[in-house]
Amino acid sequence: MCRHLVVYILLVLASLYRSTHSAGTTPGIKEVFIGRCWQYQSISEHNKLPELKVNINCTKLWLAFYDSFAFKDPCTVGVDDYKTFFDMLHTSRKIKNALFWSGLHDLVTDFTFINDDYIVLEDTLTGYLLNNLNWCGGTDADGLNSTSCSKTCNVMTPAWTLASSEVRVR
Repeated sequence: MCRHLVVYILLVLASLYRSTHSAGTTPGIKEVFIGRCWQYQSISEHNKLPELKVNINCTKLWLAFYDSFAFKDPCTVGVDDYKTFFDMLHTSRKIKNALFWSGLHDLVTDFTFINDDYIVLEDTLTGYLLNNLNWCGGTDADGLNSTSCSKTCNVMTPAWTLASSEVRVR
């Protein structure tokens, strides 16, 4: 009986932890980010929409992104922290037909794949770089938390908010 109670308490505690924390920063995030940046630039030369073409220093872009959240308490990171990063990405070229897919990812991405006149956030450099990555600052030597990121104070939310508004405004 006592053993069952201990197991039950551990399961409850684990469940509570999972509801407030997610996996830590994606392993090798710097290399993934810079690699995606170079890859996007090489494929953007052949992009269907000229407004998606970019020419940017990937290392400097990584440093601006990293400085947005590294060594910072997740609860203090906001939209202003990502300003330098997004200023580097900003272009005056207008994106005419952006689609937002909240909850309909597969349908919308399939549609944009067959219809060259429309794009989703993942077609932009920002979306391409950050899609399916996890990041948060920490006190480790590299300034990243590789163990777990808070869901309560999610440093990714301000970045995705800015990315969406950049596409919407352009």
